[in-house]
Amino acid sequence: MPLAATLGFGPDLLAEAERAARLKAQERTLLFPDGAGDLIGFWHTELDATLERHAPALAKRRGTQARVAHAVMLRLQAEAPQRDAARAAAAWLALPPHWPHAAKHLYATSDTIWRAVRDSSVDGSFYSKRLILAGIYGATHLFWLEDDSPQAADTRAFLDRRLGELSAFAKRAAGVRTKRQERSAACLKRLGAWRYDRARKAS
Repeated sequence: MPLAATLGFGPDLLAEAERAARLKAQERTLLFPDGAGDLIGFWHTELDATLERHAPALAKRRGTQARVAHAVMLRLQAEAPQRDAARAAAAWLALPPHWPHAAKHLYATSDTIWRAVRDSSVDGSFYSKRLILAGIYGATHLFWLEDDSPQAADTRAFLDRRLGELSAFAKRAAGVRTKRQERSAACLKRLGAWRYDRARKAS
């Protein structure tokens, strides 16, 4: 990946990788049929895999938000030694024709993070959690690429704010649902009483 910083994710990088690995053109096409998109995907998969080693330690942290935040920072740390290549990959993925690749890679990283923190969702929240975290991770990753604060402290603060906003929204949404349920229950109770009263008078 060091060459990606200077060559970018394009035909030149693929050709150089082919020469370095002593691959034939047909072999390179077999390994990376979609070119740069598959190469970035392979790299991201390798980076995501680093979270598996931290899964036991992550599971011991108290609070889902704390576990997710730490997992996100660990994922960024794994990418830190090749930050210039990460910038080149982000630039490639930002182009409209490459958005499907960006969405695919973000979802995969989000899924890896949730699995690393031992999320056990099996209902509809399984997908909503991953989609929401993909958006937060994508924004945090872009912030991190330009962050020069010690130990990425500004990135961690940015991430904590995004997760905090999400938590506050979830609590408000839960409150709204609870009030709606209470109003519905009250309406049903009044309707039942009205029907009972009418039936009693009719008899």
